[in-house]
Amino acid sequence: MQSFKKKLSKDEIEFLRRAWWSYYIHENGSYLFSLRYPPYQEMDICVNYPTNDFFWKYGGQVAECYLQR
Repeated sequence: MQSFKKKLSKDEIEFLRRAWWSYYIHENGSYLFSLRYPPYQEMDICVNYPTNDFFWKYGGQVAECYLQR
């Protein structure tokens, strides 16, 4: 896993993390309303939450805003 992470940039890792959580939210909503079980168990998920929402929402850093990245 470490060699895979080293080949990806921080932005690519963040994009994949956001894609995973989008899938997770969509699937949980689908399974909730269809009364089925999701294809994964909660204890098997070890993906960090997305970070730096300001950067992703507005597309870059703002000189007046000093957020840690």
